[in-house]
Amino acid sequence: RLKINELFSDPDTMCNKAKIIPESQSKVRYWFDRGYELHVVTARVPEIRFKTVEMVNKHYPEIPFIHFVGFNESKNKTLQKISPDLFIDDSPKNVLNALDIGINTIMVSNRYTKYNHHIRSKVKWVNNLMEIDL
Repeated sequence: RLKINELFSDPDTMCNKAKIIPESQSKVRYWFDRGYELHVVTARVPEIRFKTVEMVNKHYPEIPFIHFVGFNESKNKTLQKISPDLFIDDSPKNVLNALDIGINTIMVSNRYTKYNHHIRSKVKWVNNLMEIDL
């Protein structure tokens, strides 16, 4: 458990070595080109927030707004503040919390997110961003 927590605090693991799915980049670009205002709401420890901003700016320059919450903290306060038309996440807790406050939410759930399969019957879910039409 300590090793896992260390990895979540490691900028190399969480940012530099993060695997970016090319299709996600093209989908974000597609949404941006159609005039959507894009935000990232992410849970990060303070030590890696700067590197997270660098990573988002490098791979998703169309996303100008990056909001941080504490690790294991609910994203609801930030979601209420920005009032998104749609919230996309893979965390079962964040998905259910967002639905509880009335935010239109889609969960990404695939072979890499086995930790969220238990709530698939309760939420709208997709395998990847390419399946989402706005």
